[in-house]
Amino acid sequence: MLQFMRKHAQSWLIKLLLGLIIAVFVLYFGSTRWRDPAEGLVTVGDQHITFNDYRKEYQNLLDMYRQRLGANLTEEVIKSLNLKQQALDNLVNQSVLRIKAEEMDIRVSDEEVRTIIAMQPVFQRDGVFDSRRYEQLLRNQRMSPEEFEALQKKALLSAKVQDIFRQGVKVSDKELLDLYRLQSERINVDLFKLPARACRGKVGAAKEDLEKYYNDRKDDFRIPVRVQVKLLTFAAEDFMRKAEASDAEVRSAYEANKSRLPQVKGAPVPFDAVKGRIAEEIRLIKAMNLAAEDAKKAHDTIYQEENFEAYAAKHGLRIQERGFFSVKDMPADLKQIRDAEKQVFSIPTGEITPVLSSPRAHYVIKVTAKKEPATPPFEEVKKDVEERWAAVESLKLCRKEAEAALEQLRKGEDFRKVAKEKGAEVVETGLFAPGSEIPKAGSSPDLINAVFQLSEKAPYPSEVYATNDGTIIIPRFKDRKRVDDGSWEKQKDMIKVILLRAKESEYFQAWLKDVRETMEKDGKIKMSENVQKL
Repeated sequence: MLQFMRKHAQSWLIKLLLGLIIAVFVLYFGSTRWRDPAEGLVTVGDQHITFNDYRKEYQNLLDMYRQRLGANLTEEVIKSLNLKQQALDNLVNQSVLRIKAEEMDIRVSDEEVRTIIAMQPVFQRDGVFDSRRYEQLLRNQRMSPEEFEALQKKALLSAKVQDIFRQGVKVSDKELLDLYRLQSERINVDLFKLPARACRGKVGAAKEDLEKYYNDRKDDFRIPVRVQVKLLTFAAEDFMRKAEASDAEVRSAYEANKSRLPQVKGAPVPFDAVKGRIAEEIRLIKAMNLAAEDAKKAHDTIYQEENFEAYAAKHGLRIQERGFFSVKDMPADLKQIRDAEKQVFSIPTGEITPVLSSPRAHYVIKVTAKKEPATPPFEEVKKDVEERWAAVESLKLCRKEAEAALEQLRKGEDFRKVAKEKGAEVVETGLFAPGSEIPKAGSSPDLINAVFQLSEKAPYPSEVYATNDGTIIIPRFKDRKRVDDGSWEKQKDMIKVILLRAKESEYFQAWLKDVRETMEKDGKIKMSENVQKL
């Protein structure tokens, strides 16, 4: 348990809450929203997961992270999140849970689903379930009540299975004390940093090496399908003048959401303090509805008459153009539009998308040109091949150099002397908390965990660590202190509850992993060869 807490201390609170949010999102907007026939990827018992299931699950995860991270969701971040594996695991886990629930005779009745939905404040007006509000909100999400209720049923089924694991999980006073010690602990280390570029001049490749590298990794150099588009934008801000929020509407919205507002001295924040913000939100919703009407009208007319440019000119709309791009380098503004990626890469040249939406606008997009995927010949990408080869070989060489340095250090040789011989930089982190990003080293989970195992008696780790930017690091213990800011007593009860939830989740995930492994060994989970092509 202590190892678990070391791994999750400080930032584990945030990660747990984020994980719960992600889990709910996946359950609410999972793959059962679309079930198109397609080639099979995985068979779980008698259930089949298709490529379309996977594609939709992946898109939902991508949309979720885009909404939460915005422009910070770079290609590097997407790669580090391993969304492809996340999407596939979500689908397999959902199928496994349904099978285990049946074996344990766990059921969810329609009445339970209706009760849970009726209790959700977002679907209530004046504290009472409002069917019109319910249906309107689902339409805004492009979902039918039947689809939403099926997803809720799946979420409840999963919750019932997980609830079994809550019954026997406890948090002891010793565990809380251990966590307190970790929470108050600060450590200071020296870092031996050897960037891959430091070894760049020591590697060189013959043409044969580069050609072999290229032939072995042709798919890495393949240029994906690219499209060129034109957009008509119907922004909410252009309709704000027509959108009014009456005092009665603002008051009604305040009363309906009072229980979710911040507390001021034990009572909801006063109406006068938030009425301006509520009014703006109501106006934005109305403006988005007006913009949606215009966008729908434009779409239907253009679809029937094929007059994209003429319609824009007639109605004074500005056409925006985006030059050729692929999924990997999709313009940032298009990434904010839900389903834009799926639509623009799936429709034929000359066609228009359905009306698509971002948080503050609606769009009609026309695909004006498309370039099919192709693999360029070696000579055209020779420079890129050489750069990639050198990056890989430089990192390998730097790792070997660092591993040799670590052996010297563990034998007692001087830290700074060895670093100088290897061409490494030495920096001191200063005191920092467990679980947080290591100053001047980044947020490598393995490195963070290794650092907090260091001590005066064991100042070095057993291995070297690589960061995302291609730097090899060796940490050396320097100092450890405890800091008590008096917040523990105030937060102890809340932290006990969160730690309990973390243990429950950990045990549940371990059980689910064991179940999956057993089913795989028994041939009840079968992966097709197509999984390797994701």
